[in-house]
Amino acid sequence: MAKLSATKIDSNAEIDGIWTTYDLGIRLKIARLGNQKYREYMRKIGRPHQLQIQHGTLDDATMETLSREAVAHTILLDWENVEDEDGNALKYTPELGEELFKDTAYYDMLQFVVAFASKTENYRARFIKESLGNLSSASAGTSNGEETLQ
Repeated sequence: MAKLSATKIDSNAEIDGIWTTYDLGIRLKIARLGNQKYREYMRKIGRPHQLQIQHGTLDDATMETLSREAVAHTILLDWENVEDEDGNALKYTPELGEELFKDTAYYDMLQFVVAFASKTENYRARFIKESLGNLSSASAGTSNGEETLQ
């Protein structure tokens, strides 16, 4: 049997995000898909399309655009170890995220963010506590206790 408490979600991590490694050492801070900020943002940007959404007539391209925008503003929150073509550190902004996710060359990054944000286990309090415990344990290894989706 499983303890009910093992299914608890860390409500702070849901909104504030957790760090994970993407590719080539790039670290992403990702909030949980469907969190309160995401839902509020989707309602806000969906208002002009409300009738189409209610009637199921909103075209796929518009829905994908709205979803990408919401992910850039409320799900991908930050990144580390990212630089521009000149080698300068590149600070994450939601506007930059929107532009990035419009480019099909970055589709894999968008899919990674959505997949990580959709995985309940990543936001369980138990998982986060165990991951932090792995970070503080003395080890000669290189693991930092983070979840990395493949």
